[in-house]
Amino acid sequence: MTTTLERLLESVFSGKKFESEHTPVTEEQIFNILARLPYSLSKSQRTAIYRALRNDISYIQGPPGTGKSFTISALAIAAGELGLKVLVASQKTPAVDIVYEKVTEVLGDAACLYISDDQQRKQNTRGIIDRLLSKATDYQTTSEESELRRLSDHVDNLVAERLDYAKRIQEYESELRHYYDTNQVAQDSRQVLKEDFGLPEISVKKINLLRGNETKEKAKLLLNECRSIREESRKSGGTTTLENGARLKILSSAVLRALDFEIEYYKKYQEEILVRTLTYSSNLADAQAIQRVIKGQPLEVTRKTFDRRNSELYPRDPKDSVLAEYLASHHSVRINKLLQGKEYRDALDAFHRRLRWKNARRARSANAKINFDLLFKIFPIVMGEIKSLHPYLPFKEESIDLLILDEASQVNLAEIFPILFRAKRFCIVGDHNQLGIKAGGVIFISKVFEKLTWQKQFAGLPGYPLDFKSAQDRDLLVSESSILDLIRNDLNPVTAAPVLLNEHFRSLPMLAEFTSEQFYKDESPDSGLRIMTAVPDKKALNAFMDIEVSTKREENSQINKGEVDKAFEVIQSFAKVLPTDLTREVFEIPQLYGKPISVGVVCFIREQVNFMKEEVLRRLTDEQQERISLMIGTPEEFQGNERDVMIFTPAIDEEQKRSKAFMEDRRRFNVATSRAKYFKYFIHGKLPSNMLLMQQMLTKMGQGKSDIKEMDKGYLPIGWTYKKSECESNFELVVAGVLEDLIAREYPTQLSLYNQVYTCGFRLDFVVYDKTTKKAVGIEVDGKHHYFDDGSSYTDEHLERANALKRADWSIKYLPYWNWFQDGWIESDAAAANDLREFIRDFFG
Repeated sequence: MTTTLERLLESVFSGKKFESEHTPVTEEQIFNILARLPYSLSKSQRTAIYRALRNDISYIQGPPGTGKSFTISALAIAAGELGLKVLVASQKTPAVDIVYEKVTEVLGDAACLYISDDQQRKQNTRGIIDRLLSKATDYQTTSEESELRRLSDHVDNLVAERLDYAKRIQEYESELRHYYDTNQVAQDSRQVLKEDFGLPEISVKKINLLRGNETKEKAKLLLNECRSIREESRKSGGTTTLENGARLKILSSAVLRALDFEIEYYKKYQEEILVRTLTYSSNLADAQAIQRVIKGQPLEVTRKTFDRRNSELYPRDPKDSVLAEYLASHHSVRINKLLQGKEYRDALDAFHRRLRWKNARRARSANAKINFDLLFKIFPIVMGEIKSLHPYLPFKEESIDLLILDEASQVNLAEIFPILFRAKRFCIVGDHNQLGIKAGGVIFISKVFEKLTWQKQFAGLPGYPLDFKSAQDRDLLVSESSILDLIRNDLNPVTAAPVLLNEHFRSLPMLAEFTSEQFYKDESPDSGLRIMTAVPDKKALNAFMDIEVSTKREENSQINKGEVDKAFEVIQSFAKVLPTDLTREVFEIPQLYGKPISVGVVCFIREQVNFMKEEVLRRLTDEQQERISLMIGTPEEFQGNERDVMIFTPAIDEEQKRSKAFMEDRRRFNVATSRAKYFKYFIHGKLPSNMLLMQQMLTKMGQGKSDIKEMDKGYLPIGWTYKKSECESNFELVVAGVLEDLIAREYPTQLSLYNQVYTCGFRLDFVVYDKTTKKAVGIEVDGKHHYFDDGSSYTDEHLERANALKRADWSIKYLPYWNWFQDGWIESDAAAANDLREFIRDFFG
């Protein structure tokens, strides 16, 4: 079997389709391990992990704020638990730091090996090794292994119980869906009878409900024969034989008797009204039969118990999960048992000694004394910055089971091929809509030298000749292509389709919605990001200020000093904690109130960045800079970083029209405008008419601010409305009436009602919102939102909607749809309506 790297290159050079050859992890193994990770994973995150463990090459696309590091951490832990050797590598140290922090907070600091040239990191690693070796010498297995067995049994019981409740909910909700669909057909048919045919309500109520398949089928056959006779008569100019006329009378009378239907309406509308009547009768009979079954379901208590198990296993903070406790204990026992063997202690000690050497010769000598196979058994997860890994890791073909490569769009081929050589599977993580090597203009070697080298070494390659231009087209050039460019190039048949991480948790909705619509949405209705911050209190917040300065760029300079001065007005306000007219709104954001506010300044122009860095030394003290964690840089420098408040200063005036290609490069603009968590200032000179992305940003933000201004009296959520005409059924109209009446009578100034509310990638039927406390509850009709069983046992697919809304902190009230109907008729004063009223009173106090 050829290596993955060989097959990748052969595919690119020859055009032959890349095929995975390593044995994939089984679906059952993946399902079991995901259930034992202390994370509430979205569907896209589960899919990403699934593909990474089953394919030799996979690609996870992580837009801003979508939990890329979270997914990498979950994948690394899952792979390690499956017995795979994992290497997490990145171009940037901060990216590795984040993953290391997330992994060790679950597994403990001895569960993975961080390779770094940083002295503090080295010292930390030495300390971990010292503690492991010290504990190994006097390790008592009995108590720790006993505790692990207890935890293992407890976890197995919780996971099994959660799965059992999830399956029961799945079965119940499938029945609810069936009832909802069947009853809706009956309700729609009744409306047609009343509105289209003019049938009085008393006549509809008299219609006999046909029960039993045999009775229904017989009625259908009779009615179809009636229609055939009628159609034959129509084609014959309205005449029919005496025999057919008599048969029509006999058959129609049988149907009329079966349905207990009034003959005068049949004479007027013929078989057409009977077709609709039969549909109504059959479906309502079926709906009532299902209703009798589901009325006894313990659905509400089953949901509550499931939620309790879910919160124990997958809490908001993974450290609080019993699964984290179990995984940490499991790793501790595993490592300590290994270290009872002298060969493992020797391997660990040899690596400890290796950490002291910087000299290349001594480092190679120290490496030769390390048994890396044993070291990787102690530390199945290894991570580090790419440039730091090479001197430590043995240059051994496919010695790593899974490479997880972060920030892949910024990793050139020359750097990464030696790492790829060491791995069986490559999981490429990045975002082709953010900055890469090409956008950043980074040149690693002379392009002239690379062209000469390519023509000499590869143009005449036996079997796979590829000239320089073809290599450029296929993203094979070291000087301008990243590994992400290579695997995404349509000319390279690698077929690593991206898994888009689509739940955005970082920024306030006003900011995140621009990013989603502008850079991640296509023609399909479900595309774009799910803005998980689009909850009531955050939807009511403005997150943008447009400040136009009158100055232009300095003569013979790319600096607009008016932008700089205004930016420092804002910066100094936060640094000195002195609100001004420009910053008061930010200080009052609830999530920032009373806390240090981090600030960043992003600019397209390096000259203005450098000028502002010099100004910082003059205008701010070290303490003030530290207080706001001030960072000033280009989009290239900001990729992978975020701040509470971002100031975007493009260094522009209306005469800079020739800069459009640079200023409005989509990937650069995406990074520049997606770094803010809570607020973004756009401080700029007069915009040139051709800067379309900037204009679109102002339009989007302006609409958001306009919505807030219109709702200023109560600070209501942006873009939410209540239109009774948008209710999708008579049932929803009845529910709307109950809520309208309750609010008008008891909460006229406190509560607001909305419907068809789009949030977190879904639509809620109704939302009731408290204008004073910003508290809200979503109201869902049970059975309306369909779940489709794909035949797998992976129940979280079925629960995706409910779990996603929980991750966004939504409170949801499920309406028991079946309880609102008596004998097929909606009862607006039924007990279910009273239950809804009582729930609203209790929820809002």
